[in-house]
Amino acid sequence: MLANWRLLLAYFLWGVAIALSYSLIHLSLIPGRLGDAIFASCLIPLVLLNWLLAYVFASPLQVVVVLAGLVFLVILVVRISILPRLNRSAQPVREPRRLIRCSPWLLPSAVFCLCVSTMAVLTRLPSRIALAHSQADFHVAVTRAITHERQTTPQQMGIYTVTQHAKDPRGGVYFVVNETDSTGFMSAGYVVSRGYAYRPNAAGSPFGNESYLTWHLFGDWYEFQSVEPISR
Repeated sequence: MLANWRLLLAYFLWGVAIALSYSLIHLSLIPGRLGDAIFASCLIPLVLLNWLLAYVFASPLQVVVVLAGLVFLVILVVRISILPRLNRSAQPVREPRRLIRCSPWLLPSAVFCLCVSTMAVLTRLPSRIALAHSQADFHVAVTRAITHERQTTPQQMGIYTVTQHAKDPRGGVYFVVNETDSTGFMSAGYVVSRGYAYRPNAAGSPFGNESYLTWHLFGDWYEFQSVEPISR
């Protein structure tokens, strides 16, 4: 029985590792999407804690009743299902080896998948491959780009939905594929634009010059991030 639970747990952890690896690769296809997901995941416990504290202070009696009910349920489950098994005097049954022999490959394969996906994300390999696959559509937009004219009509370029693109007079054509609003603590909010740039300049982008960063992908193509105030 214990071997069965160990095998189920091993398969469960293996499935979690495969799902996590797929999520890392899938989210990293869009510049900035993985960072946004990690940031949102970090905020979820804080939101739940805030909601729980607000509920405790608003309805303390209901919280006490619910906790007492949970404690009673745990005690009942322990007395009905767990204690009788512990009191049995029968000899323990040996775990069948055939259930354990098929599990050694689970942990190495899970670790391998996580390591490969992590290295792919760190080297921006998914976005490199996706951009290379969509490069023809992006090149057409590069040849048609006009200086100072920001195109705000969403366009499908390969696998990406480009929400905005523009040519900067300082150099480079910029394509926004991920745009996020963020609220500042001391002032108005900001718009964080992430996407791809063709031959970008070092000074800034048409979508803001604050927190302006670029990462080389291949050839003349770069990934970029820039920030500008919401009130333009």
